[in-house]
Amino acid sequence: MLTIRGTLIDRRDNRPAVTTAHERSPFKPEPNMDIRRWILAFILPPAAIMNKEAGTIMLTGILTLMGWIPGVAAAVIMLLQEKMQAKA
Repeated sequence: MLTIRGTLIDRRDNRPAVTTAHERSPFKPEPNMDIRRWILAFILPPAAIMNKEAGTIMLTGILTLMGWIPGVAAAVIMLLQEKMQAKA
């Protein structure tokens, strides 16, 4: 095996031994993205729900300014709702 421009090449048949980035499905969600959003929900709640509408982000921001716990609770509830919708 040798590496050419970040792709693993088998010396015998010169085919890539692993799939490259462009061969992977672009619609497959990143496995680490979910854990990143949960961490953000506890550190900076409005940043965890940036994929929502502007009003939802502002509501979470206002709740965070009123107190850290209400902002975290709102972000966690929204992440849980999103997870439940993805399962359905």
